[in-house]
Amino acid sequence: MDDAQLTGSAAAIAPRQSTGPESEAIAALVALGYSSSEAAKAVGRVLGQSDKVDELIFLALKSLG
Repeated sequence: MDDAQLTGSAAAIAPRQSTGPESEAIAALVALGYSSSEAAKAVGRVLGQSDKVDELIFLALKSLG
């Protein structure tokens, strides 16, 4: 396997490694139409109240009013 293939493989794996409940909740809020910064702030406000994606989404939506 050459360096180009390794780089491509690493790039394909990297997003999966960085996804956690926080980033998944932000992505869900963005999919619902919120800006990424608005979604990140809302999730940041409720981070620590849960480690489950669905609960973070619910709490973040609740904080957005």
